[in-house]
Amino acid sequence: WFFEVPLLWRGAGFMDPLIAGWHAFLADGNVLRRETPFGRSRIAFSSGDEFGSAVGLGDITLGWGTVVGKGAGRIWTKLPTGSANNLLGSGAFDFALSYDQSWEISQTWIVSGQVGMVWQGKHRRLEGARQSLPVWHWGVDWRANPSEVWTVQIDSEESPTDLWEPILAQAHRVVTFGYQKRLGTDTFGIYFSEDADFGWTNFPGGARIGPDFTLGFFWRTQK
Repeated sequence: WFFEVPLLWRGAGFMDPLIAGWHAFLADGNVLRRETPFGRSRIAFSSGDEFGSAVGLGDITLGWGTVVGKGAGRIWTKLPTGSANNLLGSGAFDFALSYDQSWEISQTWIVSGQVGMVWQGKHRRLEGARQSLPVWHWGVDWRANPSEVWTVQIDSEESPTDLWEPILAQAHRVVTFGYQKRLGTDTFGIYFSEDADFGWTNFPGGARIGPDFTLGFFWRTQK
């Protein structure tokens, strides 16, 4: 079983200097990025709708999985608990099916994959929401030693909306680099995800459009 309750904060751009510094390091040459003022949160649509900063509960997700063959089949549903008027949720139920499996190539190499399909309900405020979205991911793990694992993973999801901007209508695809280390019964991990802005992720069939970058940490403990 899986249960997620998200608290969403679309704030006033406090990470803007960090993002700008990262793209200056990449020398991406995006003039619009340089000319956009810091500290603003503004989303505008051709319909005239405009949204600013917002904080609140997002859409709660419930999931259930079971062993199917050598992998796992899963079913998911998203409840419309987030405010559609503040773009913290869609205001509709979503459903999804997925299947994932891993293959142990050797004692040091593991390949994993997942395929799925998402069916979106009609969004209460956004135009152009797609009804169905194929999703998939592939990953490779390298066990450097019994307690350390390095990961490279690519995730792809069809864009949730098909609006006027062709770039944003592409499949959303990012590449993730991860590392985790087991410390007794605990596991510590760190990961970094990027879209096609980063040279290592920009290859044919690789990353496209996605978040500027994601840096994450986790600590998992077993009792």
